[in-house]
Amino acid sequence: MSRYQTFLLVMLVILSSCTQDGQDSESQFDVSQDIEGNLLILNRLNGAVLLYTSESESPLKEIGAKEDFIVNIPSDGSTPTSLQIWKKSQVSDPLEPDIENIYKEWDIILSNTSTESEQVVWVIKSGSASPAVGQLSFYYPSTDFMGNMVIYDASIYLDSKNGKKITSLTPGIENKTVGLDFGYYYLFYKYSYEYTSQSEMVGWIELDSLGNSMNTLVNAGNPIQNIEVPIYSLSDIGRFGYLDIINQSPDDVKIFTQNDIQIEDVVVNNQSTYGLSIIENNGGSYNYLLPQNNYMLTAKNLITGEIVATRENVSVIELYNSSWTISDTISYRNITISNNLLEPLTIHNEENNDYLGFYIAPGENISYLIADSLTSLVARNITSTREAFQFGSDAIWNIYSLNPNFYLHITDSLNIDGMTFNNSEFTLSWELGSSANYLTYQLLNAEYSPYASINVSDSLFKSLTFEYLDDNKDEESYVFRLNSNSVDGVEYGWQEVAFQIDAIQPNGLYIYPRQQIITNNSEFDFDIMLEDIENVRSIYVELEYDKEVLSIDPDSIQIGTVFSDCEGSLLLINDNPDQFGILKINISFIGESCNGFEGSGNLVSVQGKPFQLPLNNESLLKINNNSSFRDINNSQINISNINASQPHISRVVFP
Repeated sequence: MSRYQTFLLVMLVILSSCTQDGQDSESQFDVSQDIEGNLLILNRLNGAVLLYTSESESPLKEIGAKEDFIVNIPSDGSTPTSLQIWKKSQVSDPLEPDIENIYKEWDIILSNTSTESEQVVWVIKSGSASPAVGQLSFYYPSTDFMGNMVIYDASIYLDSKNGKKITSLTPGIENKTVGLDFGYYYLFYKYSYEYTSQSEMVGWIELDSLGNSMNTLVNAGNPIQNIEVPIYSLSDIGRFGYLDIINQSPDDVKIFTQNDIQIEDVVVNNQSTYGLSIIENNGGSYNYLLPQNNYMLTAKNLITGEIVATRENVSVIELYNSSWTISDTISYRNITISNNLLEPLTIHNEENNDYLGFYIAPGENISYLIADSLTSLVARNITSTREAFQFGSDAIWNIYSLNPNFYLHITDSLNIDGMTFNNSEFTLSWELGSSANYLTYQLLNAEYSPYASINVSDSLFKSLTFEYLDDNKDEESYVFRLNSNSVDGVEYGWQEVAFQIDAIQPNGLYIYPRQQIITNNSEFDFDIMLEDIENVRSIYVELEYDKEVLSIDPDSIQIGTVFSDCEGSLLLINDNPDQFGILKINISFIGESCNGFEGSGNLVSVQGKPFQLPLNNESLLKINNNSSFRDINNSQINISNINASQPHISRVVFP
């Protein structure tokens, strides 16, 4: 044998030996993934890993570096399967891998089918020294809050848009399970519209509605997180909305969109659209299904082609139906709306929630024509969870913030709480979200029982005026309390503001209480009071009342506390006040120890009795301008709260 032949033989033996050794090594593990399976392993490590189960003594599968690997593991669909991962490089004996070197372990219930939607995803990544595995369970709704079908597929990425895609979801998927290391993760959602043969990316959601990043934490305290995938609403692709056009003009009209295109060439209909652009006069209408878009609309006279009406910036969207009424009798005003937020807004009629066709993207500033009759508007985010209001006819509306749609706040409460006001009539107003169902309110420390009682109303008014409020005594404050419940029964919680009333100024003369209820035609009592009087020697009070409703017995009148140092004082009362409905009281402070009166207190107590129900269920008591104070020199002292045009008034109410 030649040396050349000997060399070839040796090389063949060596090569054969190497090949055989490699085959022995590779054949120990199954490296082929299953065609279908209930587990998808995303190996994001730079080396291969070995998958074991509690039922296998040797590795079930070897998953290569950076490989997405489908495995089908037998399961009854209800019993957890114990899964274990070792790095291949750290396994010396595949039949007895060192438990100290285990990389990850997870007990998880696997589906008993290989349906992709029920497939569990397990992300194997670096960064955590713990073998523990957390779980994200995703739910992707099939309909939005308005009941419209969700049409975009969602893909979920970890930590950045260029990060790891962990799963994809179609609308309606529930409990899509993803296992991954304990840790803190940022979530990014990519959306696509699936056509018959292609897919079109429509956008990302990176922040929540408040502008905050979307994140989640899985750890020993929170090993499972349930996450609802947000719905993407910022694309027109694949979306349609309704536009109802009503022609109340005397002319038959034809409707055109931008670029003078007949609306019948745009409308979506499974039948012929020929002639759908024409709308008859005096109430004719058609509800058009159109691709979601912003439209400029023109109505032209069918015969002459002259323009009858135009409407710009009509945003037809899937979320809400929009409308346009063509009429000679509707007058319009301009309004410019600025959206200074990071999310789009829709504008609605606050009174009936009708969508006005105004869709404003983040940062946009758009001018619209709105009917003069509209004086209350509401701006809402796409999910209708937050809103802002405008009341009145201002031509500019800058929107910088939104409140939750279940919201209650007493207006200007910081400038009311703890303050004193010099008027017996006081109005409180509040901001109220549109999902409120009814109001509960109360004015604590009020003498008048309808104010002091807890009142419940399903009329969602936004202000309340309290009349005939008594001045607060002994530093006690009124406390206005307001609460609301949402349409689904959630209580918002009491909102409170405290304030005092000091309507009667020094040298004042008044009736206490300012108002009271008379029940069953019973007698009622009231006091005539003095407020911070300077040295007064004589007082004349003239009290008017309705003699057809009330009667006052002069014998029932009792002197008050102001006479304590002037027991010899003179009190004169007219004999028959019911003759004209006027009670006349003359008082002179006299006596050896009496130096007149200074300060505040009860002058007299009076008793009245009703004998007939008034037409408006209330009757007024008035201290008129004939009343007077006089000093020791018989000089008149001005009564601070009474003049020729302003008597002091109280009322009695008949329930």
